[in-house]
Amino acid sequence: MDNIPVLGIEEIAFEVKDLERSVAFYQNVIGLSLRSRGPQQAWFRVGQLRSRCSRRIVLAAVSTSRFSSHTRRQSRPGAR
Repeated sequence: MDNIPVLGIEEIAFEVKDLERSVAFYQNVIGLSLRSRGPQQAWFRVGQLRSRCSRRIVLAAVSTSRFSSHTRRQSRPGAR
């Protein structure tokens, strides 16, 4: 399996605590184009592949309690 070529990344997803603020940041500061929006998700286009598939960044809202427990788990020494 060491010889499998990586051709690129099509999608990156982020779980965010404040979807509205994150959407504003990616649109106004980074300059990405909002492609689609749902109540708990937002999709941004990032460039275009030769096969007419666009690369995407996806933002997904998470509950504050879920976000807090994940942050605590990641901040412990040796946590994965």
